[in-house]
Amino acid sequence: MVFTAAALNALAILGSHEVWRKRNGDIGTALSFDMTGDGKYVAQIVDVGLNSDGFNVYALDGDGEWAVGDGFFVEEEEDQNDDENNPIDISMSQNGTHIAVLTQQIATGDAADNKVYYYRYDPTKTGTDEKWVLKSSAEVTNGASVVEISDDGSTIVVGTPSFDVGGGETENGKIEIFKVSEDGGTMTIAKTFEGAAESALGASIGVSADGTRIVVGAPNYDIPGETATADAGAIQIITYNKKTPGESDKSEYKVGPSAEAKYGQDVGITADGGRIVVGVYHGDKDASKVDENQGYIEVLDLTALADFKFSYSRVGERLYGTEKMEGFGWYATISRDGMKVAGTSVEADGPDDLEDGIQTGGNGFATGAVRNGKVQVWLYQSDGWNAFTDVPAYGATGATELGNGIEIDDSGRRFATATIVPEKVQMWDVFHERDPLSDGAREAAAGLGIAAFGIAAMAL
Repeated sequence: MVFTAAALNALAILGSHEVWRKRNGDIGTALSFDMTGDGKYVAQIVDVGLNSDGFNVYALDGDGEWAVGDGFFVEEEEDQNDDENNPIDISMSQNGTHIAVLTQQIATGDAADNKVYYYRYDPTKTGTDEKWVLKSSAEVTNGASVVEISDDGSTIVVGTPSFDVGGGETENGKIEIFKVSEDGGTMTIAKTFEGAAESALGASIGVSADGTRIVVGAPNYDIPGETATADAGAIQIITYNKKTPGESDKSEYKVGPSAEAKYGQDVGITADGGRIVVGVYHGDKDASKVDENQGYIEVLDLTALADFKFSYSRVGERLYGTEKMEGFGWYATISRDGMKVAGTSVEADGPDDLEDGIQTGGNGFATGAVRNGKVQVWLYQSDGWNAFTDVPAYGATGATELGNGIEIDDSGRRFATATIVPEKVQMWDVFHERDPLSDGAREAAAGLGIAAFGIAAMAL
């Protein structure tokens, strides 16, 4: 007997719906993390005591549990294993073979020093703590806090949103682009960019697969002299010329829609660099009702123009938070193909009937400063953006503040995120949950099943 696709689909969805379910076991302390495109490996900074001492790469085992992967445990370098030089951010390529780690030295005298380290995975090594090989490192601007690496490992981008021009408290922000040699043995500064005064350029970064197109967020940007744009936020697109870095340049600012919108709070970019996602965590759903701060994310297609300028075309509708003061878009990410996006809010209150982060009944929302936090993921289809599940993933009851970071796999049906209380990385999957059926519903379901078999028989 041969079943048609329609019959199989009818039987598969009968009496079930899809929800987000957290996998068993949290993945260590959530100072910073990243995930591969296949969703099987998560790299994260390891926190030991008061200081972060290195990083681990966790792998899914055969039972779907998280464990340190075979050969993926990393012993930190000697100069990283003390109070003076602590990893604070990590970025891993989508195929899991390149890692960049940003460290910050705790100041014991004048100013703190930062460095960026480049690691490459070597499967020929036999020791469980030797397969990640430190290939090179470079000094970066003091106060640097964000790092991203291209999928091919050739380009590392570091952001310092607190950078001051001229030594004043201007918080212009700064971007540093590093070129990694083919063998990984050397890392050299290729190009730097500074932001406008008080723009915090470099607070968020997205890098295309080959490193030639970079999107950067400046969430504190405002147009000089225009109070209506104070902290509207902005993004810029950097066109990086790998062969001739001096010919690289950045676009004009694309400014947020209103004052205090915080446009560019987080950003992401597709593998080909043609589409971006922008988090706007203080954006208002209704422009006539300011300061409601539902927040949103939006997806934009880029068209390169002359003189490093770009035109922007929004893809589908903006994806808003549902509560006032929710701050959706605190973090945002986009899949490599640009067809899946996700956004988070650590301030969202969950429904009043949550059990382990899953809504169990009614539609009422909890009152008070509950701050469950939430994550939602969308797929782009012919009719626009559609959520994978009717109900977002919520943090467990209490001030867990789920959504402190977000990474999705290529399918969009798995994501890694983190809670603030406690600081833990979590992995969530789409799960097919059976619905309880009444007697009448069971009879109807049985009829649908017979009809499905009848459709299948027609295919014989």
